[in-house]
Amino acid sequence: MSADEIARGARAASLQRAQSPGNLVCKLDGTWSFDDQFHADSFYACMDYRHKNVIGDQDPWTYWELMDAPLIGPKGLVPPLPVGLMDWQLRALAGKPPVGVMPPIPPPAPPPGSTQPAVRVWTIMTQAGIRTTQQIDANGNYVFDTQGNPVMVPVAPAMEGLGTGWNGYSWSILYDSDAFSPLIAPYDMRVTIVGSFTLDSFYIGSANAITSTIINSNHQLYFWTDVSGNPLNPNDTSGQKNKKVIVNLDDNGNFVSVTTMRLGFGIDPTNGLWISGYFDPNGNGLPGIQYGDVNHAVFDTWYPQDLAANTDRSDPQVWGYWTDSSAQTDLAVLMIEGLYDESQVPKGQPTIPDTTPTSRIIPRPSLSLVPRRPSPTRMAPRIRRR
Repeated sequence: MSADEIARGARAASLQRAQSPGNLVCKLDGTWSFDDQFHADSFYACMDYRHKNVIGDQDPWTYWELMDAPLIGPKGLVPPLPVGLMDWQLRALAGKPPVGVMPPIPPPAPPPGSTQPAVRVWTIMTQAGIRTTQQIDANGNYVFDTQGNPVMVPVAPAMEGLGTGWNGYSWSILYDSDAFSPLIAPYDMRVTIVGSFTLDSFYIGSANAITSTIINSNHQLYFWTDVSGNPLNPNDTSGQKNKKVIVNLDDNGNFVSVTTMRLGFGIDPTNGLWISGYFDPNGNGLPGIQYGDVNHAVFDTWYPQDLAANTDRSDPQVWGYWTDSSAQTDLAVLMIEGLYDESQVPKGQPTIPDTTPTSRIIPRPSLSLVPRRPSPTRMAPRIRRR
């Protein structure tokens, strides 16, 4: 017989064996046809096997083990994922969870070489106002390290004043990816707001990777309140979960921050995040305002309407965008916090334990009332296209 005749006979025998009623064993992973009658590996897995085993691209596919050949042992247990990937499904969550379903937060994994769980902490992912400033000593001089680099210290989030006339308007803030630290998805998130207003609804979502004026999916944020919408300590068992909240100043005119309940999962900020809300027409309509924060941008509706849940900010006939350099770049939102393993937070960035503190009083340097904005000049938003 010629070499071609021998090859044709081998292919015919292989095909007959593959179509026989006897048990077959997959050469890729050892799966028996008795256990999985319809087992099939992907095209790429089969091609990879062919290449690794020096099977010519033009030769027939032979990936079932012949029964008279040495058998592949039973498929072993799948090893656990590395610690950093154990909760990848939760961290990569992009779509909106089904109604009533909340993805569980896996327990912290022990650090390498330790049997104790990793410590998880809250840290500020982004905030109103600058995050750091150069340290000044007791004599008023700037501090440098031994290499001549400035020593930077954290700065608490702050608002410069109050905006007026926001009753009945929807608004959004786009936070570019450069505004976040760490720039990875947290295990959980919460948002803190300040001002004097009634918020009817509040959302957070990731920016589209191609067009940043599109929100991939808006996720509703909730507050722990009494029946009237006044915020309560999360430990107060008389409270209730509420999408509406009343935010106020204290008797001395200082901001009293109000923090949302935990979102229940983290959102990847790599492409930027959107915060959106709707101010109740009957509330005070006085949100906190901060100017000049880089990589933050405020959008709002030209006319009073509830579009907080809307996921498209690209229509200039509906949404306006401040384009001058002195425009406000934070509105109502004081900070966005994320829950991380302590080892994931950059060194020197402040953290707090995984507990939900009561609202804090944030001193305001001065009270300046700023009108909502001048008459609309309809312009297309100038947003960086990725």
